[in-house]
Amino acid sequence: MRRRCRDPKFEGYRDYGGRGITVCDRWYDSFDAFWSDMGPSWFEGATVDRIDSNGNYHPGNCRWATDIQQANNKRNNALIETPWGRMTKSMAARTAGISRTALKHRIERNWPHERWFDPVATA
Repeated sequence: MRRRCRDPKFEGYRDYGGRGITVCDRWYDSFDAFWSDMGPSWFEGATVDRIDSNGNYHPGNCRWATDIQQANNKRNNALIETPWGRMTKSMAARTAGISRTALKHRIERNWPHERWFDPVATA
């Protein structure tokens, strides 16, 4: 988190510090302060995720997240309208009980929107 935001030599810097993403001074200067704010909600397998992926690392914009939550919170995700609200295609397919590939093909083949999420629909 600290290196990706402040070290121009770090591989991921372009997508973090290079875009103006920062770590709040409280966390940058003290792991104990970071852990005091974030530690109590930590769970096995969790990584730090910024709720607003264009926002900074600070207590009001960070949470512990699973890999799936992280993948669904990327700034380059395309969101679609579903019966369950706006979500990524991957999340929509998982919610509907179909594969991502099936949903992708249904969209590409111009199926009617109301059939995109039907787990038993066929061409």
